[in-house]
Amino acid sequence: MSGGGKVDPTHEIIDRLLALPPRERRSALLAMTPAQRREFRDRWAAWAHDGQYAPPGDWRVWLIRAGRGFGKTRAGAEWVGALARATPEARIALVGATPDDVRKVMVEGPSGLIALAHEGEPLEWQVTAGVLRWPNGASATVYAATVPEKLRGPEHHLAWCDELGKWGRGGEATWDNLMLTMRLGERPRVLVTTTPRPTRLMRRVMALPGVVETRGATADNPHLPESFVAAMAAAVGRIGVAFAPRPVLYRTTDLRSNEFRGLAGGDEFEQVERNPMIGYRGAYRYLREPDLFALELRMLAEVRERTPNVHLMIPFVRTRWELAAVLELVDASPLGRQRGLQRWLTAEVPSVAHWLPEYIGLGIDGVSIGSNDLTQLMLGVDRDAERLAELYDESDPAVLDAISTIIERASRLGVPTSLCGQAPSRIPGYVEFLVRAGITAVSVNPDAVGRARAAIDAAERRLLLEAARRATPVRRTD
Repeated sequence: MSGGGKVDPTHEIIDRLLALPPRERRSALLAMTPAQRREFRDRWAAWAHDGQYAPPGDWRVWLIRAGRGFGKTRAGAEWVGALARATPEARIALVGATPDDVRKVMVEGPSGLIALAHEGEPLEWQVTAGVLRWPNGASATVYAATVPEKLRGPEHHLAWCDELGKWGRGGEATWDNLMLTMRLGERPRVLVTTTPRPTRLMRRVMALPGVVETRGATADNPHLPESFVAAMAAAVGRIGVAFAPRPVLYRTTDLRSNEFRGLAGGDEFEQVERNPMIGYRGAYRYLREPDLFALELRMLAEVRERTPNVHLMIPFVRTRWELAAVLELVDASPLGRQRGLQRWLTAEVPSVAHWLPEYIGLGIDGVSIGSNDLTQLMLGVDRDAERLAELYDESDPAVLDAISTIIERASRLGVPTSLCGQAPSRIPGYVEFLVRAGITAVSVNPDAVGRARAAIDAAERRLLLEAARRATPVRRTD
């Protein structure tokens, strides 16, 4: 609302745009002229959500601790940009885990300071010096937790610190040095934007007197979840419709951290892991990022309203308490309240063979054996390591024994089994081994479907003939 009780027409237009379904909203934005789109972008305050607004009051540190997609980076860049425009000659610190992180995310990123510069506001970015300058003389300097000593001496009006949880060993010294530099102007202020991580520095900042904290999840950003859910539901729904009424299993996201980093913008969020194959992935990740998992569950609930033949599969389960906690998240979601939902898990970790009776007792309806990961964990071989390629063998007797054990235990408990991996498509005789073990279904590459069907048919015929021969008494003749 503007003065005198009049409605701001820009706010009204933005409200109408945000009320549109994602596809129609995109069409409306594409129909705008470049000048209209720039104005829409620059009027960020009209469509930002509550968690992105700077809090009122005389605070010194504002901590935004929220999940991915919440809009933390956008909030940080908008806050810095607005204050830089309003404060000629302002001195600003931009602090991240590494100089590269600051450059890629805070300065050059899609929600960074350069991308959000206003029309007619050319910023001067001195890459080598790590200094960004506004036309009015305000400047921002790049600092990193890897070089805490660089923060000894300078003075600042403002500071924006990103991903505090990734600052590592030099983090505390960097923070301490930064706070000593905050001595320009009447109210020097620091904004911290970070995903929640249980580090000592994070706990220190949260305990500071007078710190103002904004907490949130991905789902709290009204501009992100709807478009994500709609796009995912459309894609998964197409597959559900194509195969209905036959069951379709949707395996929830299980990209490894190096695969996430390989996506556009992924290196802004993912830490580098020494061995991502056995790192931050699968069911455990859902417990640490429940807001993202909730979006997938919500999407699947929407899909099942139209195609109830689509069911849930939980990947890379390591132990019982982990699965129990994930199933609690499922049960508390709209998906968990739907009748007829099957809950499957993937058997990729050898511990599944031990825990299977407990897993089934928790409500698991089926088991899909992931032979690729199971092989590497049984043999202790990283399947991405080329130097170890000859050791990676899905037909190794130890791997086959683990698969047989899982199938046998699941069958004894009345639960169906399937296998997902490359072996049935590549290794002669693998399909027959699975049929003889008693597997319910086999997943293969599309180009191997015909061969797999023929192999399954032949193996089942041989089993029937062998059973018939055993059942037929042998006649003795004198």
